[in-house]
Amino acid sequence: MKVIRTLLQVMIMILLISACDVYGLIKPGDPTATLQPPLPTNTPTTAPTTPEIQPTPTQTKPAPTAKPTDKPVTPTATPFPEYLTHFVTDESGAITANIPTVWTDQQTLPWLDEAGREVGIIFIASTNIDKFLVLEAEGVSISVSSQYPLGYIELLDAEVIPYLATCDDTYHTRWDLNTEIYRGKEAVFNCHGSNWEWLSIMTMVSKSNPAAYIARVIGFDMIPIFGGQFRDMLLQFEVNPENLP
Repeated sequence: MKVIRTLLQVMIMILLISACDVYGLIKPGDPTATLQPPLPTNTPTTAPTTPEIQPTPTQTKPAPTAKPTDKPVTPTATPFPEYLTHFVTDESGAITANIPTVWTDQQTLPWLDEAGREVGIIFIASTNIDKFLVLEAEGVSISVSSQYPLGYIELLDAEVIPYLATCDDTYHTRWDLNTEIYRGKEAVFNCHGSNWEWLSIMTMVSKSNPAAYIARVIGFDMIPIFGGQFRDMLLQFEVNPENLP
């Protein structure tokens, strides 16, 4: 009976040891092992995702408005640029004239007599020559000849005739022209019924040598800038007879 009891006790011990080993309660040979509860079966296998952190927008302050250190300079405008004059010489070198700087349309032409023969040089200056020739723009035409067949009095009488259809011979007078350089005649017409449009026609010869050349000056003034000084400006022309045909 003792033998049987002992065998039963040994078998019970073996069963208990086997059960503990199956459930991981103790490990053989580990004296520090203690009973531990089994791990939960729903333990996550991956690490939780870290939430994305949105960057905080950087707030920038507006740039300060620059303050001017100097006061703006107000340009000085010339009220009448036509009042500025300079001397220019035509392409032939025979005529040098004092004209407004705005008369930039310039041309040199041959002066032809009634038979179509070249007898001299014509220099024309205006803001627009085509308009000047029909009295729609300011300008001047200076003609010089060393062989023209008429004298300056006869030349003036012939020159005024074409303009009588457009302009009014207001004064019905032919004034004597007398400067330091020239001696001649002058007629002044009022054009287009305007109080501001005046046509000056002047013919002259050189005082120092009347036989050297004869000159014809036709100037048209539309704006009352020069007034009586307009003709004085036009008369400041010079002639180089050596360059005449």
